[in-house]
Amino acid sequence: MRNTIEKIGAGIKNLFNGLIEDTQAVSPVMATLVLIVVAITGAAAVGTMTGAFSDDVGRQIVVEDIHGGSGLIIAGSTTVQPVTERLAEAFMRENPGVRATVQGGGSGAGVTSTAMDVVDIGAISRNATADELARHPNLRAVQIGRSIVVVIAHSGITLADLNNINRIELRELYQNGTAVGNVSAAGITAATTFRRADSSGTQDSFAAMLGIRADQFNGTISGRTGNAGVLAAVQGARNSIGFVDIGFAEGAPIRTITISTNATLRADRPLNLLTNGAPSALEQAFIDFARLPGSIQHFRDVGMRSMFCR
Repeated sequence: MRNTIEKIGAGIKNLFNGLIEDTQAVSPVMATLVLIVVAITGAAAVGTMTGAFSDDVGRQIVVEDIHGGSGLIIAGSTTVQPVTERLAEAFMRENPGVRATVQGGGSGAGVTSTAMDVVDIGAISRNATADELARHPNLRAVQIGRSIVVVIAHSGITLADLNNINRIELRELYQNGTAVGNVSAAGITAATTFRRADSSGTQDSFAAMLGIRADQFNGTISGRTGNAGVLAAVQGARNSIGFVDIGFAEGAPIRTITISTNATLRADRPLNLLTNGAPSALEQAFIDFARLPGSIQHFRDVGMRSMFCR
């Protein structure tokens, strides 16, 4: 069954490569992909694959040489996406016979699409789980950098109120939907609390920081797609709170719990690239490029840390 899925995934990837020059064709191709996934794996996979691509079409970047040539499709974590976009641009400048397509969608989608051979390289902002590796034993991961998950709040909440919030109070809010102590004092309720709607390394890391699993979050907590979705929700709702990667928070008109005063409310986690089995020469070249000291600035530009930054 796994081989059959991988063959179909490879076919989807070839179809995608054939149409990628026409950016208007991306959405129909993704719709076809979702229908195929439904037929093979059932409705449970739809959310993963839909999250992988449909909500990120507007943010995709296609870098290609007009003479054509080899291609790469990279997709997955919305945390890793901004830096892979910049890395792809730089990589294409140095390798003009290559084109690359970069999309987001979440870490779960990065795992699934890589294992199905829908993409060449998957991106996840966490380590692959034991369950994922058991289901997809051919997956190979290489760390290219790291990020920090931070708690954010609406700009109307004072920093004094925000920085007094502790991990136990946040766990009570996210696990039981109950605002207590400093959370209640800041005017935050379950109705103004946001989480990720998609399978996400950001969310897994945040949940682990609270000492729970993401599937233990209370059902009253509203979900949003991607870091950008959570950021927009917190910006738009008074007395709201959520979590994003630090690169999305920096410079945004929101409050961020000060790391220096509340270091327990952050989660440092890896940024990984995946391949299905041993990487091809082109895949390996891109991964190596991402890990070069010369790529440090691409990470800094989006608030991330490369392998060469403390």
